[in-house]
Amino acid sequence: MADQALEALIRHWDRVPPDLVPLIASAGRGRFGVAADASTDPDASVRANVVAAAGELGEGALARLVGTMLTDQDPRVSAAAEHALVHMALAQFARTRTGEACLDPRLTDQLWRVREAAEFGFSGSSARFLPGASSLHPQGQASGSSTAPQSGDGIVDGIALACEAFERHRRRGVLLCAMMLLDRERLASASARAGAGGREPGADRLVSWFAHAATDAHSALRTVIRASALPVAGLRAMEWIGVEPWTRACRQRLAQGGNALEHELVLASAHLALRPRRARALSSIELKSRPALRAESPTTDAEPRSPGRRELEKGIFPEVSIVHSLSIDAARGAARIMGVVKAAAPERELAARAFLDHGDVVSRHAAMRALAGVGLRDWAFDLNPQVSAGAAIRLSRADNPRAAEADDADTQWWEHLARSPHERTRFLAQEELANRPDALGATLRGRLLAARRMARAPGEVLEAINAALTEGATQRPALMLARTLGVTPQFQGRIVELAQGDGDAKVVATAIAALADVPTPAASEAALAALDHADARVRANAVETLARKARLGEPLPAQVIEHKTDPHHRVRANCLRVGLAGPEVQAAAADLAAMLRDDRAEHRLAGAWLASRALGGRLRSTLPDAKQLAGRLVELASDDADPRVRRRAFVGASRVMRGLRAAWQHAGTGGER
Repeated sequence: MADQALEALIRHWDRVPPDLVPLIASAGRGRFGVAADASTDPDASVRANVVAAAGELGEGALARLVGTMLTDQDPRVSAAAEHALVHMALAQFARTRTGEACLDPRLTDQLWRVREAAEFGFSGSSARFLPGASSLHPQGQASGSSTAPQSGDGIVDGIALACEAFERHRRRGVLLCAMMLLDRERLASASARAGAGGREPGADRLVSWFAHAATDAHSALRTVIRASALPVAGLRAMEWIGVEPWTRACRQRLAQGGNALEHELVLASAHLALRPRRARALSSIELKSRPALRAESPTTDAEPRSPGRRELEKGIFPEVSIVHSLSIDAARGAARIMGVVKAAAPERELAARAFLDHGDVVSRHAAMRALAGVGLRDWAFDLNPQVSAGAAIRLSRADNPRAAEADDADTQWWEHLARSPHERTRFLAQEELANRPDALGATLRGRLLAARRMARAPGEVLEAINAALTEGATQRPALMLARTLGVTPQFQGRIVELAQGDGDAKVVATAIAALADVPTPAASEAALAALDHADARVRANAVETLARKARLGEPLPAQVIEHKTDPHHRVRANCLRVGLAGPEVQAAAADLAAMLRDDRAEHRLAGAWLASRALGGRLRSTLPDAKQLAGRLVELASDDADPRVRRRAFVGASRVMRGLRAAWQHAGTGGER
């Protein structure tokens, strides 16, 4: 087709049958620059035909011409030029993944009004190149797409030129075009091209205008972000919120919320909030609530607000009905956003309730993690074991300073949770009930609370321990609490009496262990006398106490080593442990090797425990026959008839290997092997 004929067709475009448009687009591709003279023709109808041809053909060269025609002296031509650019931008946008969702013909009849004055700020036009939203959808472009992919950068270049000239034409439609085309991918690819030396003139020009020029166009674009009815404005707000000077406008846009499609786009991209700069900006958006509307009365049309129930105001978090219509990605994004935005506990609970019966487990789990306090109670009964156990863990008050005051009120609730169908949740509930605080710290929570009380009112705690040491039922927990708090020297007289008494063997054994922290001759004498006690637990604790005193500088009694032939495995192992750290290490090592081959399973079990600590600790370098002991430990881990011995030996062998690897790494960096 001759250039003159192509130019003539463009000049008289209003006479070209629609069926010939695909043919003209194919035949003239790459040669539409011949319309340059027609774009400046004195006849306004010719210029209008150039704009109409550009809108239907979607050629990059024509887009650049249309960008210059926004300042046309005829308002009809300039308005038509604006419409044409919007249509070409929509066609480009429709090819993106986001555009395919936005331009779904089932959704866009009421969402995309490209010819309305309320959206573009100009009066409507009936130009035939502005089809309905459904024809913009990729499925509606089957017969001869009017915008070829290779023309894309030319169209973007034309829109960039129009944005740069905004102060001359003040056409808001070009800002909508820029908003649709400036997605994260285009911004990122422009930066990548700049680093690699590549070039895509149209996209680079548009990105440069967006990033560097502080003009009236930017102020107008911020207004478009805040007020546009297009759902993609919410998505761009989510993408740009971490970039100045767009943060404030984007925050306002997200805070005001939107329709279902906008919530879908925004929340499906909630993973962008992982970037700290975006998270900081989003954290200033607040979830607010209001009294809920009652259902319509059959006798009146009024809908008075209920003073009891509350509901979330419109904002970044969607309504409950919308939450259940979101895609999986968007629903998970909504749950993630709950933990980012600013919200008081009641508002956060209102938002989370939308997920209580949601079908996606990941969404429910994320919503649960955004909550705290009693708002989690419903989640502890979730059908999914991970959600249920997660709520139970977050509800636990094992480290709550006020647990003592609040425990009685929720004991019944924990008892109910202890009947949960989920094994992990039942275990947590039972542990919570078992760890109720007590005055003597017999439980984990009790010890934590006692430590806090000791820092706040030590006199009260010491009086309680002293009183408990005089009563048989509370003597053992009182001794354990005194050791935990490090106050055993203050009760040394009473502890020595208990260690020398003939009361309950468990109490005597605990008292002997507590004497390790009492640096007095009476304490040492009581521990030495306990070596001949009838109860093996007492004898074992006596060996440990005397060994600890020896490490602190006291002489080690010879009777300790003599008990290496004790018939009880724990006493024997404790004595050999003392021997391995002393001058008779060769004999102690031989006794340990014999213990590892003992016919009695309990002695092999205690021997495996001792070998793992000797070979995996600081005694390894001085221990004779270490290789043989390690080999025997491996044999027990694989061949011993008793499963307890196999498990203990396996754990011990693993400990030894970790110690060896650490020593090799230390030697490899110049340290001593």
